[in-house]
Amino acid sequence: MDAIQFTRHAKQDPQLNAFLKEIAEDVARQVPAEEAQRYITVTGVDILIAIAAYALYRWLKDYFDHRRALKEAEILKQQEQIIAALIKDGFPPNDARAVTVALLKRIAQRSAEDPVLKAATVLVGKGD
Repeated sequence: MDAIQFTRHAKQDPQLNAFLKEIAEDVARQVPAEEAQRYITVTGVDILIAIAAYALYRWLKDYFDHRRALKEAEILKQQEQIIAALIKDGFPPNDARAVTVALLKRIAQRSAEDPVLKAATVLVGKGD
């Protein structure tokens, strides 16, 4: 979803629209009195709402991009740990890397509620 689509949907959502109006009203109170007249009109408030929606979109996008980057870094760290453990256990490095990459790719395509992952978790939890 791009910023324009986000703004359109945000204006249609009652909760998001109310939130954006609060921001627009805060901004309108902060501008000098002569400029406030410009924002009191319907179009002025709409402009502030659009700016607020875009700012929210940018913040959320940056936030989720940052979280995604942290998660990807963590996955790469885990991948290297698994590969190192497999090599230590005697598997050839190329095989250890290929299997680990394929495994993590398939796991990433499944949800936490996936029956295969649940069954594997139960088996590991049982131990020997």
